[in-house]
Amino acid sequence: MRIFAFILIAAVVVGFSLGYVRLSQASSEDTHAVYVVKAGDTLWDIALRHAPLAMDIRDYVYRLRQVNGLKQSATIHPGQELKLPATR
Repeated sequence: MRIFAFILIAAVVVGFSLGYVRLSQASSEDTHAVYVVKAGDTLWDIALRHAPLAMDIRDYVYRLRQVNGLKQSATIHPGQELKLPATR
C-alpha cells in the first residue's frame, strides 16, 4: 500500500511538472484535476491512466463524460481541457 501511495504521488508530481495535469478550482468545495488532451487520446485511454485501481474503467469513463458534460458520441481534441472526476 505504501508503494502504491508513493507511485501515485510521483505520478501526480510528474503530471503537474509536465503540464498535463493541473488543479482547477471552480468554488471552495469543487476542486478537480484537469487533464490536457494529447493527440491520439481517447476517454478510455485517459480513464486507464487516471482511474483508481479498484474502479471499473467503464464507470470512470461514464463519470469523465458526466463531469465534462460530454455526450456518448462526443469527440475530444488535442489541447482540450478535461476535468478528472473526484475519486473519493
